Amino acid sequence: MLIIDSKKITSGSKLILALLQADQMLGHSMSLLSVRNAVYPEYAAHIADKRLNSLLYKLHRKGWLKTEYKEAKKIIKLTSKGEMEALFKKARLPQETKTWDNKWRLITFDIPENARQIRDKLRKLLKQFGYKPLQASVYISPYAISEESVQYLNHTGLIRYIRIMRVDKIDNPGDLLKTFKLNVSKK
Repeated sequence: MLIIDSKKITSGSKLILALLQADQMLGHSMSLLSVRNAVYPEYAAHIADKRLNSLLYKLHRKGWLKTEYKEAKKIIKLTSKGEMEALFKKARLPQETKTWDNKWRLITFDIPENARQIRDKLRKLLKQFGYKPLQASVYISPYAISEESVQYLNHTGLIRYIRIMRVDKIDNPGDLLKTFKLNVSKK
């Protein structure tokens, strides 16, 4: 049982205590969060502001945002590093489900051994874009690579190592059809 000095309680606190006691008598378990939001609705806006400021601070520390002041107004802009990250995130978004046009998209690349990190990064990106390895330097998908993905590859300079092809026919495509869970109707 909670003992409280009633002389030091504010009227808002009295209301909260009354709500909690009434809720307890009824056998419910009202959370302090719901009581707080009922009594102090401006608190939710305060918490949202704190979260936004915290997020902006983190993005600024990562080097993705910069702050400028114009006419006594604070303007937040993406840095070039932030633009690249935003483009990468956008490229990774799942595309809306499309119907397959019975054509395969092949991406081949040839990156020198002394640039192994770039090659590994490209392989990881292609997998994130939904492509599957056909061979070490050949990736395949039944769907076209998104425009955002191509923009990202252009901005990073990786596009210079890549060839993107559309293939109408592949011998023995059964394993690929299973991998991509495609149903093909026989014509």
